[in-house]
Amino acid sequence: MSTSGTAGDAGEVGFSVATPAVPASTAKATNNNPFTVRIYILTAGTTTVYTITDALGTSQAVTAALAAGQVLELGPKEAIAVTYSVAFTWKWFGVPPS
Repeated sequence: MSTSGTAGDAGEVGFSVATPAVPASTAKATNNNPFTVRIYILTAGTTTVYTITDALGTSQAVTAALAAGQVLELGPKEAIAVTYSVAFTWKWFGVPPS
């Protein structure tokens, strides 16, 4: 396994994976890594809906607020969009390949 730490490198796992900025409300953030990421919600903000889009472009909306401590997963090329009026915070965690 590589340990170079290059963005998207399989060696960049755990909390060393780059965490993107929270995008504008309803805009997508895509997991461009070649591995799954866990998204840890650190603070909830004021959110009403989150939508996960799979790698084939099919989306599933969930009408619920995000909660601090909640964990979501995105596979490679999957995306998340959140509708919010007060921004939340998150931290991405790269799941090591098996």
